Amino acid sequence: STYCYKVSSASDLKPHQNFLATQVWPTAREAAHFLEAVSLSSLHDVKTVCELGCGPGLPSLVIAKRKEITEVIATDLDSLALDLVQMAATDQKLLDIVRTCRVDLCGNELPPADLYILSDVFESGTVAKKAARLLYNQAMDSRVWIFCQSDRFQRTVFADEFSKLTGKPLDWISVKEHDPSNRFCLFNVEETD
Repeated sequence: STYCYKVSSASDLKPHQNFLATQVWPTAREAAHFLEAVSLSSLHDVKTVCELGCGPGLPSLVIAKRKEITEVIATDLDSLALDLVQMAATDQKLLDIVRTCRVDLCGNELPPADLYILSDVFESGTVAKKAARLLYNQAMDSRVWIFCQSDRFQRTVFADEFSKLTGKPLDWISVKEHDPSNRFCLFNVEETD
């Protein structure tokens, strides 16, 4: 079974470290379950996966165990979160597939990938807007799967900004409605799922 590490208490951290980036949130668990179950054989073009804002990296570690995947890039702005991914990847003998990379969603560059995964990473309206622009500018030839809880206001900010850029409305769907032919999916996650 795939696992990741998290920090058990904010008191275990140094003042500059982000406790939120070291936790496994319900949306990351839902994304991991989905990635474990989805048929990647129908996604023959997916070999490299990049998780943006990975935190402890549970979705990255889960998809790294899929035989179809040759590389997983777990990204976060928080170096402690990346250290947690690296430790779990080492312990599960996934270092030949998983690598970590510091990426700022408010920045200008994404590592190249066939599939980008995000789960509840829009911690502010600014991050949501900039992530929409970054994905629009750099990931339109890739698949993008975004998992977000319905009560996150910033997801609307992201969807509105992305819709403005593409000229197309975006709908949030449940993971049960996933259609492999859709390259861009916004998955609605309820915390009780």
